[in-house]
Amino acid sequence: MINFLAIIITLCLSSSANEEIRVAHTELKTKNLQNFTLEVDKIYQKLGLSVVNLYLPSPRGIYNFELNKVDALGLRIGSYEQFNSKALKVNVPIIENIKIREWVLKENLEEIKKKSSLTVIAVRGDISPQLYSSKVGLKIDHYVLDADVAVKMLLKGRGDIFITNNLSVKYRSFGKKLAPLNNRFIQENLYHFIHSSKSHLLTKLENEFRSSKNRGLFFKNITSPKKVK
Repeated sequence: MINFLAIIITLCLSSSANEEIRVAHTELKTKNLQNFTLEVDKIYQKLGLSVVNLYLPSPRGIYNFELNKVDALGLRIGSYEQFNSKALKVNVPIIENIKIREWVLKENLEEIKKKSSLTVIAVRGDISPQLYSSKVGLKIDHYVLDADVAVKMLLKGRGDIFITNNLSVKYRSFGKKLAPLNNRFIQENLYHFIHSSKSHLLTKLENEFRSSKNRGLFFKNITSPKKVK
């Protein structure tokens, strides 16, 4: 009987230790927020999970998450949960107060302000412009594969406005070419998300994320985050 119980306990521990979590990080976040990625790995490993990191363009990461081919998203705007009922927000804001707004080429700013009809571009699968469009009532005319393509369309005169967030502009090579069209923006925080199939991890993750943020472990060399309760 004792041997039988020992086998059961061993199998349970083995099953828990072998649980895998597939995390989709965007290529942008991978390059600029390495401390965050490393700390997320440590959190999952502390909970006994094996971590597989995937570095994907943002739309592809979301697409795979919605198909349940990945279990977690590195960082996404908090309102993503409104677009996907299977997305569970780890309710600790990692980056606060990002601005989603309309961007144009600096060299065309004054000219575009005078135009009555403007062509609006966004990246397909990116939640930020969809949220912005719905909140301010601005129609998106064209969807493109990624931010680089969007800026190329602006440069070629095939579009006037690119809807994205200030972090994407700041950390891209084309960032210095763009300027906000106006003072209008919506503000969001970025959170880690897990798929509902991993809901059993949510409470533990929130506790660990809160602890890591309060100790400044996500962005040691980038910012001093506010403590969260």
